[in-house]
Amino acid sequence: TNSLSRTSTNLRAPIINKHTRPFSNSSIKMGLPEIANIDEFYAAKRDNKIVVLNASASWCGPCKAIAPAVEKLAEKHTAAKFLKFDIDEIPDLAAKLGIQAVPTFFVFKDDQELPAPEEVSSIIPQVRGANPPRITALVEKAVE
Repeated sequence: TNSLSRTSTNLRAPIINKHTRPFSNSSIKMGLPEIANIDEFYAAKRDNKIVVLNASASWCGPCKAIAPAVEKLAEKHTAAKFLKFDIDEIPDLAAKLGIQAVPTFFVFKDDQELPAPEEVSSIIPQVRGANPPRITALVEKAVE
């Protein structure tokens, strides 16, 4: 037998049982605070001068990839309140914001009113996609 066939027969899938949960949703929440409903969003807007809102989804790879960079931004720019929400968990907020892609980052200042969904992209500062330089620029402009 050649070495390739010996090697491939020695490869085994990990044993998964009821005690092994790779890729599980941990009960420990890390990262940005997550809002649970649209009322929490309105309260955050009302109670904070600057809100940076991260619209994401549990199935979104780029959302997970950008998370550490956004967490660092939140640590650096404490004048802004950073929050995130899952578009599948709060679809009414996703609809009001006219979400077309995830992740999308929005900046709300001074309890700014939400325009009609079709006007959000032209009125509310935002960045679509996992683009660290553009997200950084969005946040830095908001807090200056």
